[in-house]
Amino acid sequence: MKQQNTGKNSSPNGFHKILVIVLFYAIALGLIIGIPYYQKMVAPWRHPLVRVGNLAVTSRDLVQRLRFQPDESGLNRLEGITALLQEMEKELLIRQEATEQKIQITEQELDQEIQNRVKALSPGEGKFDELYGALLRKMRLKEKEYRSWVEKDLFRVKLLQALYNKMQDEAEQIHLSIIVVGSSDKAEAIRERLKRGEDFSRMARETSVDLETAQKGGEFGWIPKEVDTLLTSGQIRVAGVLTKTQPDAEKIRSLVLAGQDMGRLARDYSLDKVSVSKGGSLGWISAEGQEGKFFGPELFALNPGEVSRPIQVQGGFWILKVSEKTPAGKVIDEIAFQLSPGTVSPPINTDRGFYLLKVLGRETRPLSKEQKAQLTEKVLAQRLEAKAAKGRREGRIKWDWGSETYDWVVRQLK
Repeated sequence: MKQQNTGKNSSPNGFHKILVIVLFYAIALGLIIGIPYYQKMVAPWRHPLVRVGNLAVTSRDLVQRLRFQPDESGLNRLEGITALLQEMEKELLIRQEATEQKIQITEQELDQEIQNRVKALSPGEGKFDELYGALLRKMRLKEKEYRSWVEKDLFRVKLLQALYNKMQDEAEQIHLSIIVVGSSDKAEAIRERLKRGEDFSRMARETSVDLETAQKGGEFGWIPKEVDTLLTSGQIRVAGVLTKTQPDAEKIRSLVLAGQDMGRLARDYSLDKVSVSKGGSLGWISAEGQEGKFFGPELFALNPGEVSRPIQVQGGFWILKVSEKTPAGKVIDEIAFQLSPGTVSPPINTDRGFYLLKVLGRETRPLSKEQKAQLTEKVLAQRLEAKAAKGRREGRIKWDWGSETYDWVVRQLK
């Protein structure tokens, strides 16, 4: 007789069914747990904040860079982090530009640069592997991440070198002398003495607060365009009459427009005791504002020889006439290059003081290595700016940077 099998789950098909059910529930449970975990713990680190073509800056990239920045807090923190993101966007643009120019970094070049940096950053002696490992631990970076950082720097260096090699060796330059003082009044007084024939070099030695050039009689050297970054907001030199009422101000304006002397009118009619003694002169007024001196947008729109409408202030109405005006912009490129040799500029207001400029000569000359390097940096900056503008117009540069992302980044830094 055959013995019957009475086991309920002894068949292979039954076992497989149970295994499939267990696996199904295991996978489902993994998805239930894993997807929220990925979305909350993993995905934010991989989130692309800036895309340039097929390149991207992720949240992880930004957090790593911020760990090497000075710890800033307060209202400027968002501005500072956004500025860093803009710099990282430039790095992607540099990589893109380098690729377009077929610039490559070999593994040997990258290895050599890393060895140079490790030696420079690691005090004392030791085996390279040990020093390299210590540096990575200190920076809290994986080797792959550090190599990527160094590679970015090398691409920039190689791109600059390629642009440098294409730069012209000569450029139009001006030979410049300068006097720098602390106020527009003092600068104007020196200017008047120069008009009377006093020597510019001697005045520079006696009065200039820029010690380096003062010792050389104001000698600033030969300067091409696009090298010096000094800026001015512009100034106007005005004289005026302060009246009690607007009708009185309109009457004074009519007299000035008819050709009467502003100085005489100020002495006869102005209520401002300080300017009366100076023939109504209020000196130079900066376009960016100046404590103790009123101004308005309508005033800076005037050109030399033009007269303002009545300008109301506490105590009355001013009628002002502009006698001189300096433009806003780059001091060297937009002002000095417009001067004729031998002439002295009006006082030019800058964040370094008030400048008087004198052009000694003008000619095409060889560029120094430093000047050529500075011009190369300018060319690169202009190229990147143009590339960024074009990329945004064409949708190839995209940002995903808002308050939620900013808050997440800041939390990771704590």
